[in-house]
Amino acid sequence: MRYRLSLCSLILLIAVVAKGSDVDMFLTPQLSANSVVSTSLGGAGSALSMGIMQGTINPALVFSYRSHVPERGALAVGYGYDSLYNDLLLPGGVSYANHEGALGFFYSIQRGTSGNLYEFTGNISGRLSEQVDSQGPVDYGLNIHYQNMSFSHELKDSASANIIKDMRERRLLFDLGFFQTNVMDNLDFSFVLKNLVGYRWSRTKEAYADEELADTLQDLNKSERNRGWTASRYRTMVVGIAYHFSLGQGVEISIPMDIEVFGLFDRKIKRTTVFRSGVQARVLSNYYLRFGFSRAPDSVPEVFSALRKGNLFFGGAGMIVNQLQLDFYRGSENWGLTASLDF
Repeated sequence: MRYRLSLCSLILLIAVVAKGSDVDMFLTPQLSANSVVSTSLGGAGSALSMGIMQGTINPALVFSYRSHVPERGALAVGYGYDSLYNDLLLPGGVSYANHEGALGFFYSIQRGTSGNLYEFTGNISGRLSEQVDSQGPVDYGLNIHYQNMSFSHELKDSASANIIKDMRERRLLFDLGFFQTNVMDNLDFSFVLKNLVGYRWSRTKEAYADEELADTLQDLNKSERNRGWTASRYRTMVVGIAYHFSLGQGVEISIPMDIEVFGLFDRKIKRTTVFRSGVQARVLSNYYLRFGFSRAPDSVPEVFSALRKGNLFFGGAGMIVNQLQLDFYRGSENWGLTASLDF
């Protein structure tokens, strides 16, 4: 009897284990567009192996992308605008792979008038199971994130006086991802657990915006420090597919779809499902057109019951010149571009 590891059986196992106002500044920054390809497809793409920046969506894709091309290294740099921090977004990454596995490093810098976020991510990925019968191999990946964030906004007290709330937080987070090609004919499959384990150090300060009032009411100025494991409410699960087919005349179509579930691991909050999908057309081997749609929030509130999903639309394009790939996306309030080089 031959042994075969399937991602579908892995999900069933995880599902059994899973049973046993203000913006949430933990989850909202994770909606930012570190992967231009994925964002132009509505945020979908955890099962679409295309460029190393897809490793920020699914850690397994860092190895999966390198496993079928002769070049072993990849480098990517990007630039964009993100509405959360009301300023710029600078993503980038580098990876090296061979037949045994891959190592990657990503960074993301978000800066704006409201605060800054610096994120550095290490990636380890490789092959978990080789191809059996018609199903493709199973790849795995682990992302280890270090985030350093500062954020400030104004509140009002009971007397309508302005209070400035300053928050600084450092986080260590782990994502686990899997990817399998050809689970069915022309259909790839992915499974990702985001924020699976994490630890955070935070400091919050509140003070009156008016200096004279702050001096008069010093006892109301307060500072608080906290540390501890991240709450289970921040763990999310992503299941994705990507279907590929050809229209002939040099046109290849890919349709990725992702479903992300919030609240699966915490019974105290309402379970919410987010849908993301898109269409990518590859024309004449070197050119890409992308359109995306998501039924998802553009930010996550601190009160999960107030999570509001909207209809979000995206578009983008790309081209390949030798080992260089250029990608661009545009959303209603954000845009970005990335240059990637295989070497």
